Amino acid sequence: RTVSFYNASLRSSISTDAFCGRGIGDRKIDTLGGEIASALENRVILSETPFELDGRGALRQRVRGSLDGVEVLVDLVVVRKGGCVFDFYAVTPPEGVAQTAADFESFFGAFRYE
Repeated sequence: RTVSFYNASLRSSISTDAFCGRGIGDRKIDTLGGEIASALENRVILSETPFELDGRGALRQRVRGSLDGVEVLVDLVVVRKGGCVFDFYAVTPPEGVAQTAADFESFFGAFRYE
């Protein structure tokens, strides 16, 4: 299941989803978010930063590319916890990155898994 929030004035969205089950624990964290970024054409990884989120190793990737011919930046955070993978991602046109970044960091930074 995916939950998304759309900001029409910035033409950006912030989303999260979770996948649980077999096969999750065996995959490296840097491959788990690849399905989201793979939707982009002409993708370029701008940065890849490991960090901790809710006491677990997480990975943040910033990827530039195009989606249906429109240039976008995807800011993606992936964390694995309790047999599940949680993705948090913001998709925004380049001119909306600065305004979206703070909201996105608050969004994924509040993650807690009980």
